[in-house]
Amino acid sequence: MRKLFLTLSYSLLSICSEGQEVPKYISELYNRLYTSMSNGTVIKPQIKIKDDLNLETSAKEVATYSPYNKTITIGLSFIELTRKFGKDSTNARAHVLSHELAHLFLNHGYVSVIGTGFASKEFNKEFKKTKEALEDKLGEMEADQWASFYAYIAGYNTNRIAPILLDTIYKYYNLNDKILNKYPPLTERKKYAGSASVKMKSMCEAFDFANIATIHGDYNLSIEIYNAIIQEGFKSREIVSNLGTAYLLKAISLMDTAKIDFILPLQIDMDTRMQQDGERGLNNDDEIEELINRSIDLFKQATTIDPEYAIGYFNLSMAYWLHKEQKDAEYFLDKAKNKMPLDQQNKIKLFEAVIKLHLSESKDKEEGLLTLKKLDIEGYSLAKANLNLINKSNSNINKIVPDWIIEISKTKLPENFQDSRNILDSTFQKDKYRTLTCKEVDGNITYRKWKYIGEESYIAIQYLFKSAVNKPIAENEKNSLFLYCHSVFEASNYTYLSFGDVILIIDSQNNIKYQIIKSL
Repeated sequence: MRKLFLTLSYSLLSICSEGQEVPKYISELYNRLYTSMSNGTVIKPQIKIKDDLNLETSAKEVATYSPYNKTITIGLSFIELTRKFGKDSTNARAHVLSHELAHLFLNHGYVSVIGTGFASKEFNKEFKKTKEALEDKLGEMEADQWASFYAYIAGYNTNRIAPILLDTIYKYYNLNDKILNKYPPLTERKKYAGSASVKMKSMCEAFDFANIATIHGDYNLSIEIYNAIIQEGFKSREIVSNLGTAYLLKAISLMDTAKIDFILPLQIDMDTRMQQDGERGLNNDDEIEELINRSIDLFKQATTIDPEYAIGYFNLSMAYWLHKEQKDAEYFLDKAKNKMPLDQQNKIKLFEAVIKLHLSESKDKEEGLLTLKKLDIEGYSLAKANLNLINKSNSNINKIVPDWIIEISKTKLPENFQDSRNILDSTFQKDKYRTLTCKEVDGNITYRKWKYIGEESYIAIQYLFKSAVNKPIAENEKNSLFLYCHSVFEASNYTYLSFGDVILIIDSQNNIKYQIIKSL
């Protein structure tokens, strides 16, 4: 299953507590987590480090939030403790920090009065001084669910380590249920963490598939899944923006092919271009306008959640351009340009080139073409693909699809799903009528049957192959595939190419793995 790669803009902190500077890797981790959770209503607390390595065990801290100082403080002892988790050390820190942030975003009542503490003796004492009632066992289960999901959105996998981390923390800090008598018992906290892990694993599977469904062109299904996740209360800028992208791509799919003979770097936190077959859009103007308007509203929501979200402004600019609202397109493109990281500015330049290529003046067209050529020389694949579209006819589109891709597409389903299991479990609790389900059969090839039943029904079969194709792809072949595939999505380490039902996933070394999506 693909991992989501985020394009985020970080403002590094340089805060000292008791002479202890916050390490850059902690600042970056904290900023990632806050940005993934941000809903535009909670001001980011400052992050501080408590140098407690030489203190008595009773004075050491894991992590606490102070409503008075508006700070989250983590103990240096905890940072050192997480090193024992090796490659999962960052995931362990991510779980605790995202757990503390979750209490704030979930607006648990006691947080504004006495703060929070992941496993804090001081926090336990504060609870004895207040009349605040315990809310759902400190809201630990809900906080764990949020921590797991938003840590995943930020690029961390905390699911498998949460119960182990609790055991490690209680042992290292000499904690027990008697000392932390205002907390749920450790056995319950581990149970909460386990339940949250199950829910979030299936939620993340659904989020991943919604992105893959968008790549495949199953926009109705991906829209329903994004909306289901939002209905569960998980509304990050990425989910809102990706939902907007699905609406905009659906609009593009209804347009006349002649109007989209170019490659837009539309973001689903990846670059996107759609190349449609046949003539469309003859009688779909009203629907296209409605879909574009929805996408515009969602991109605006994403930038309201995070006013520094460059991707949201960039998507908004392209949506307005497709809507033929040039001034708004230029306004939001300028905002995106000012906020986009330097290593992502080639996307801005490519879109500016596409705009100029569609102006009437020959001078503008020449400038657009020159920009594409410069980007091509710099190695930007989408620029080369645009140049190929300019220089070649689409009449040869089916002639260069490799035989091995055609053979992959012929993979057959198993005869039945009698041994299937429900991978969503009880994830979507607010889905009263169980409208979204996913059944899985595991074997040499894992088959998943995604089904949504609402006003309309959508079914898609996902094939997950266990191994990659045992051959790297040559750079010139990759560039040709860019031209003739149905859609292209680029991430920092992967490129996704859709050939009908076959989706190729190419890493930075040009090694290939693949999936099949069949819509029924």
